[in-house]
Amino acid sequence: MKTPRSFVRVLVAAALLAPSVARAADPPSAEDPQRKEEARGRFNRGVELYQEGDFRGALAEFRRAYELVPSWRISYNIAQACAEVQDYACALQSFDQYLAQGGAELAPERRAQVEADVKKLRARIAKVTVRANRADAEIFVDEASFGRTPLRGPALVGAGKRRISATLPSGQTVAKVIEVAGGDAVEVSLVFPDAQPSAPPKPAPLRTEAPSRAPIYVGLVATGALAAGATVTGVMSLGAKKDLDRELDRLPGSPDGIDDARSRARTFALVTDILGGAAVVAAGVTVVLVLTRPSSGEKAAVSIDLGPGSAGVRGRF
Repeated sequence: MKTPRSFVRVLVAAALLAPSVARAADPPSAEDPQRKEEARGRFNRGVELYQEGDFRGALAEFRRAYELVPSWRISYNIAQACAEVQDYACALQSFDQYLAQGGAELAPERRAQVEADVKKLRARIAKVTVRANRADAEIFVDEASFGRTPLRGPALVGAGKRRISATLPSGQTVAKVIEVAGGDAVEVSLVFPDAQPSAPPKPAPLRTEAPSRAPIYVGLVATGALAAGATVTGVMSLGAKKDLDRELDRLPGSPDGIDDARSRARTFALVTDILGGAAVVAAGVTVVLVLTRPSSGEKAAVSIDLGPGSAGVRGRF
């Protein structure tokens, strides 16, 4: 590229001495004499700062002059100041604007010279595609804003280390530091940790054990044992009854033998009745347990009431 200070001297003559600044300004406000005068003053101040080596100050003055009177010629000075502060993306965009808006008014040699500068700048530029998991987040590259998500296209940045950040209207910010070289095309994803709350975990399926068969087995064993006991005592009761009959048929009978035989017969009969009744109750409970055996996850409760002169079953299923 040419010596930057010679560019500024050329632009002083082209942008200020010629009346093209007023003609190039489309907004009606650009015809305001006060705005034109302020723009001319800021442009001259920018030239002075540039020549003194204060390129950032010159850039600020050139940009303010462009805001007051948007002349495409000032884009050239902005591009030169951006190149001096190594903001190559800014320089490239300003040169592109200068070429596009200058059109046929640009001399062929000037166009050729700027296009050569643009070619050199493109080799120093990287394209960074920035995505965030929240809409309306403002994207910054270093300190420069590139708009809000979703961005329309990649951001052009100069080679080197760059801080890419996204800031929500609430002020929450996430950032990454990347290093890019000229010609790179990279993607950066910025994730706000609370942007998409994770779904609540699904409850684990309840593990239920199959209902135990033990009560049924106990009922069967108890029924069998009680029935066997009732059978044995029944047989013994019949034997005691026969002994009683023999004592009654004996002449002369023995009062003590008759009383003993009658007592044994009554005792065996009573025990047989109790065991038989208990066997019937146990059998009934077992049948109920079989018919109403709960499925997985359900519970059943059965209680047996045995008491003098009564027997019953109470259950909850």
